[in-house]
Amino acid sequence: SLINRPRLAMTGIVFLSTLTLAGCMSSGPRPDVAISQAKTAVDQADRAGTRNYAAYDLTLAKDKLKKAKKEMKEGDYKEARFLANEAKVDAE
Repeated sequence: SLINRPRLAMTGIVFLSTLTLAGCMSSGPRPDVAISQAKTAVDQADRAGTRNYAAYDLTLAKDKLKKAKKEMKEGDYKEARFLANEAKVDAE
């Protein structure tokens, strides 16, 4: 009985850690729409010649879009959605 207590405690810690990590990840549905909208905004800004007068903003938008796609692949949908929305704003 005393021998099993440390094992039980460790199992509980591992379980709670797993739940915490899972809660930090997904946070809602996949951000496909937000990423698609950001990509459209970035592409339109690029075609409009934005790099000639707002190169910094366009670069920021592209970087954030790239990071959003990476976060989505890794399952952090909340961060991916946030970055996609930021990219869209930067591109507009």
